[in-house]
Amino acid sequence: MNQQAKLSNILSASFFLFLVVQVTFTILIWRDVQILKRQSEITLSGPLVGNSPLFAGKDHVPSFFYTDTSGREISIDEWNGYSTLIIFSSHECSACKNMYASLANFLTRNPELYVVLLTVGTPGENMQFLEDYSLSNFANFTVGAITEETWTSLGVIGTPTLVLVKGDNKIAGVWFGYSDALWQEVENKK
Repeated sequence: MNQQAKLSNILSASFFLFLVVQVTFTILIWRDVQILKRQSEITLSGPLVGNSPLFAGKDHVPSFFYTDTSGREISIDEWNGYSTLIIFSSHECSACKNMYASLANFLTRNPELYVVLLTVGTPGENMQFLEDYSLSNFANFTVGAITEETWTSLGVIGTPTLVLVKGDNKIAGVWFGYSDALWQEVENKK
């Protein structure tokens, strides 16, 4: 094989590789645009971490039950008609603990907003949480436990995850993680 034929083969292979890379990048960009389109169907804002399947493709919170600290089973639908902030949390999560430190101040500033903090903990663990953070005297705040199956079926992938729900159970905002600006972002959306 002569030099010219070798050069032609190298150029052909290089061009083919270039086309494969271009097509791959185009597919990846198209996929990311589709994900963003789906996410924009529910208003996502705040410090997002990853692509959460939380309530994927829904603009309303689906029905589910939680158990309050007295052991009573409550449907999330009982909050229909009220603006509600649902917080999916873990008492062991360091970001959640940072959030808890400022939660009482947020509750005081927003008495018209109902806040439901949900964990996979037991009612006893949730009672201890209320005592530890002095949160048991707020009329607009409740703590509940949900099963791991419910947690998974809702698409919660990390804590804290906050979902602001308007009076008709319509999702108004979703936040993942905690930052000092979080409470102000929630107040701006309510």
